[in-house]
Amino acid sequence: MAVGYSIAIYTIARVFITAFSFRSRVPFVPSSRASVIEIAKLLSIKAGDNVIDIGSGSGTLVCALARAFPKGGFTGIEINRMLILIATIRKSILRLGNVEFVAENAFNYDFSRFNKVCMYMTSDFNDKIMTFLEKQLPIDAIVVSSVFDFGKNFMEIHESEISVYNIVSSKNSKKLYLWIKKQ
Repeated sequence: MAVGYSIAIYTIARVFITAFSFRSRVPFVPSSRASVIEIAKLLSIKAGDNVIDIGSGSGTLVCALARAFPKGGFTGIEINRMLILIATIRKSILRLGNVEFVAENAFNYDFSRFNKVCMYMTSDFNDKIMTFLEKQLPIDAIVVSSVFDFGKNFMEIHESEISVYNIVSSKNSKKLYLWIKKQ
């Protein structure tokens, strides 16, 4: 019975939050199944990896990856506390012990323990956060951005180090951008 109520609350809250988020600079857009599969492939997650999703929204991607890779550690960082609530409900329903969600501004967060990063943010945001991540992430860390590139400045500096992948599904096509930190 409690699970049924949780699912109902989750569904209602998601509708309102999705509609409300379009008023912000970075609207909430849940990850598609095709994106989750391709992001998982590009991240090459292994036991002991620490993965963070910047702008994790309702936790779709984080929870899907955590279920597929139970020996990894997964964190979702999101500034919208309502989305954190939804993500936490999702985590509880799925009984995932390898996931945490943090309500925080990404520019105030320490990313040094993560070796895998994914995000679905705008290019302007990515341009700023990539400079921040470049300083903090360990060598060989992998960063994947869904749909939006890493931002004009970062793309110009690291052009030869960035790979672009196309995801084609029955509904649409998207790009994924991959960067691996080198010395």
